[in-house]
Amino acid sequence: MDIYKALQSKFEGLTNPWTDVYFHKDFDGVFSALPMKRFLSEIISTRKIKFKEAQYGEILNQTKPRGKVNILVDFADGFDNIDFHTDHHEETYSTEEGGLKAFYPGAKSNAGILLRELNKKISNSLLESLADAADCIDSAGFADLGYSVAQQRRFLVDGDISLGSDATPTMEHYFALNKVLGALKGKKIKNKRFLEAFLEDAESFHPIDLLHNALRLAGKVTVGRNKRLLFPSSTPKQMLEEMQSNGDTYAEAFRQSDVPRMTNGVLYCYNGDKSIAPMWDVGSYDRYVPFEAYPETDFLIHYWDRIGLIQVSVNPSKKSDVDLEKLTGQAIAYAREEGQISDMRYFKQMVKNYKSADDLIPPRADLMRTLLGEKAEGVVGKQLKDMSWDTLQQYTFDPWVLIENTSGGHKAIANIANVNALGDRESDVAEKIIAYITKELS
Repeated sequence: MDIYKALQSKFEGLTNPWTDVYFHKDFDGVFSALPMKRFLSEIISTRKIKFKEAQYGEILNQTKPRGKVNILVDFADGFDNIDFHTDHHEETYSTEEGGLKAFYPGAKSNAGILLRELNKKISNSLLESLADAADCIDSAGFADLGYSVAQQRRFLVDGDISLGSDATPTMEHYFALNKVLGALKGKKIKNKRFLEAFLEDAESFHPIDLLHNALRLAGKVTVGRNKRLLFPSSTPKQMLEEMQSNGDTYAEAFRQSDVPRMTNGVLYCYNGDKSIAPMWDVGSYDRYVPFEAYPETDFLIHYWDRIGLIQVSVNPSKKSDVDLEKLTGQAIAYAREEGQISDMRYFKQMVKNYKSADDLIPPRADLMRTLLGEKAEGVVGKQLKDMSWDTLQQYTFDPWVLIENTSGGHKAIANIANVNALGDRESDVAEKIIAYITKELS
C-alpha cells in the first residue's frame, strides 16, 4: 500500500480537515506516529495534527465530527471510527468496516515499516537508521546486534551529546532515547501527556535532536497534586544521571530480592501489593532487568497480582522456537472453569481513578457485544463513572470470555490479562496457569 496516497484519499473532499493520530505509548508507537506526521504535513497543516496516547485497557473516546480523520498506529485492537489503521502484530482486530487497513503481521516493528515507506518518498538516511533501531527495540533483538540487556537500559550515552545532528547516530543514542521516553510516558505537561507533547514538537529524525527535545520537555513535567516540577533546576545531564541512578537502584534491589524463583530455566516473579524492587521513581523500572539479574533464565513468568496480568517472555539474549502466544492460549484453555460470573462493576473498578477523564470510556463496542450480547447496548459508549454500581451489577458476563478476548501478544512475549475478573478464584487460577506454563517451558 502507498501510505501517502492512502492518507490523501481519506482527506479528499473535506473542508478544513483535522486529525487525531492515536499511537501505542512505547518506542514503536511514537516512531510510527512521527513518520505519519510527516506524511500528513503534506496534506494538512501540522497545527491540525494532534496526537493521543493509546494503551491496552485505556480505550479512548475517538469521536468523529465532520472534517475529522482518525488514524491509529501500532495497536492490535481496532477502535470504532478509525479511518486509517496500521499495525504489525500477528493478529490485529479492526472494527471499522470503512477504514483503510495497512497490516504487516510478523514485522519486527510497525515504525520500521512506516519509516522505510517515508524514506522512499523523501530519501533521508536517518529514517533507515531509526527504522533499524525500532526493529531492534520492539523485537528485543539486542543480542542479534551484540548488545546485552544491561546495555539497552542505559540513559547515559558515551561521548558528547551536545554535538546534535552533526554526530553519527549510534544504537546507544536510540537506547537512551527509548529509556527517556519510557520513563516519562504517562507524565503530564499542563494538560498534555508527555509523549503527545513530544510528537507535536518533534521535527528532526536524528536521535540526539530527539533526545534534546525530550529532555527539554522533561524540564516542564509536573507531578503530584501540587504540580511540582519532576526535575527542578536540573540540567539535561543531571536528568539522565538521576534516571540512570534510579534504574541502577531497581536493578540492584531486584538482584538482592529473594522473591524470584527459578525452575529449570524458568524464572517466576510475583508482584503483589509490594513490588519486588522499588519501581516508582522516574526511570527505575525496566522489564529486562530479570534477565540481567538472572542471565541463566530461558523464560520469564511475571505475575502482576494487582492488575491481574500474567506476562510470559523469552530471554532476548537466547533463541527459542516456542510460540508464547500459542502457549498462553493453551494455558487459558487448560485452566478454564465453568459457571463463573462477573459484571460491569469490574470495569468501573478499573477506571475509578479517572474521575474527571472524559476520554476514557468502557472497552470497545465489539468486546461489549461479545461479553453481554443484546444487553450490550445499555453500556456501549457510556461513561462508567456516570453509572451506579447497582445498575452495572445487572450486566453480567463470563470472565473467561473477557480473558480470552483481551489476552495475546507476540511469539516472544505474551500476556494473559484480566485474571482479576475471576474475583475470589483469581489466585487459584493464576497458580494453575503458572504451573502449566512452567511445566511446558521446563
